[in-house]
Amino acid sequence: FGPIVPESTCAKQVVCPVAISAARTACEAGNAYIDIKRQVWGAAYRCDVFADPTDPSAFCDPKDMVQEAGGTWRNDCIKTDGTMSVKARACTFTDFAAYVKEHDVRLEKIMQRLDAAVQEALDDIVDGLQALVQKQVLGDIDNMTAGVTCGFLPEAYRASIDAICFQSLIGFRRLANSYVSCAIITILLMVLMYGTWRWQIDNVNEWDHAHLVTMTQVVPVDPSETAETA
Repeated sequence: FGPIVPESTCAKQVVCPVAISAARTACEAGNAYIDIKRQVWGAAYRCDVFADPTDPSAFCDPKDMVQEAGGTWRNDCIKTDGTMSVKARACTFTDFAAYVKEHDVRLEKIMQRLDAAVQEALDDIVDGLQALVQKQVLGDIDNMTAGVTCGFLPEAYRASIDAICFQSLIGFRRLANSYVSCAIITILLMVLMYGTWRWQIDNVNEWDHAHLVTMTQVVPVDPSETAETA
């Protein structure tokens, strides 16, 4: 290939041959690759981290998080209310490469912080949850099961005996009195109906007898009237 074109970085191009040949094609492809590499190096990148809880204008990187001797964590980027705020940060290609390379450190610190938080909250979770379950669930179940006994059976049995042997007798007696009252009323109705029927049938018989005598009575005929008619 031709001479190297001066460049401050290692991404240097060369002067390709003028004549069309395989060497020229390879040279131009190499220079195009160098152009893409320069674009990658010169592009703007984002290396976002979190805002410092004590100073929102400053950056807080979880990779700088450390646990002190007392168990508290410093530079964990967590606010007092338990939230975190992402803060945008522009960076170069070199900074972005270092940013990506340090992700394993960030993840390791975050997992350590998570494990420590679990251990810190374990007692509260176990004791608090157990007390809550005992009060809201098991306590109500115990109270319900304690009330489900056979203590109600004697009272229910006595009530059933009173209903069958005493209260029912009053009902049977009133029922019998009702039957007797119905019988007396029926007898009175029978006497009344018989009197009505007797009165009606006697009237009918008397009417029939009176009209039957009139219809069967013999009337004498005058012979002179008969002769004149002839």
